[in-house]
Amino acid sequence: MTKYAIDTTPSEQLTKFQEQTIRHPRFNKIIDAIALAHRRRKGLIIIGESGAGKSTILEYYENKLKLEPSDLGDFKKVVLIKIPASPTLKNVTSALLEELGDEDPEKGTLNGMQRRVARKVEQLGVEMIMIDEFQDLLYTDTSKRMKNVGNYVKHIGDKYKVSVILAGLENARSVLSGHPELKRRFMATAELKAFEARAPEELAYFQQYLNIVEKQIGFQSINLGTESMAWRMYYATHGLPGNIASIVETAIDLAAEDQKLKMAHFINAYELVINDPKRKRVNPFSHSATDIKNKVLKEKLK
Repeated sequence: MTKYAIDTTPSEQLTKFQEQTIRHPRFNKIIDAIALAHRRRKGLIIIGESGAGKSTILEYYENKLKLEPSDLGDFKKVVLIKIPASPTLKNVTSALLEELGDEDPEKGTLNGMQRRVARKVEQLGVEMIMIDEFQDLLYTDTSKRMKNVGNYVKHIGDKYKVSVILAGLENARSVLSGHPELKRRFMATAELKAFEARAPEELAYFQQYLNIVEKQIGFQSINLGTESMAWRMYYATHGLPGNIASIVETAIDLAAEDQKLKMAHFINAYELVINDPKRKRVNPFSHSATDIKNKVLKEKLK
């Protein structure tokens, strides 16, 4: 039985790793699409399953354009909000006001709150509003609800004269359905997919990504970019960057005292983070890469 020390303080290596953004060509392609929408004051919808990296991309772009306060005042080119729990158009507007620095973001009617947003946007020089987990605002597919949400998004772009970025699961794109005026304001839909490994070119790309991840680890590590490790990591994470980060972060934390990342740390990290007894999945880091590869290819055929 594995024993784990109780320590509430993250290791220095773990903190450094968590502060890194793992960039790769697909990541950069989405960043370029956001930048183009920004320049053209157009809208963009980013679609991807949970863990694909949508939030990471939005946070990266927001931080990239963050402005320091100056003698001329505070400026904020990009505003990022996440759809709140039990969302309504009013509490989404409240979240927007809070991010804009409003002193009483929950006060007033929806129309009054939107007027305050307009003033804040102008004062701060906001050029883009990004809304994460947008699908949560579409908790019902009634035509009236969809039209109201569509009109709200259109209002943000038109009234505030900003680029609007919506990020969410597959149904987030449905906000454009039956709304031709809104469609014209959106350039495209960008899809952020999980990594694949079954085709040779997909596996090679995934290995490149894992090599980038390895370079961000603050001490010696087993080679993450080998074919054998790529098959194990793919089976463990379904190719989702969020799952990969969770496994690597946990392994780093477990390896902090050793100052060397070993296979044993990945075995234990999988048990702590990913393994679900109900699914009866084997721990890929404690089995041969050939067995894991065969399991991955067999699952494809099912």
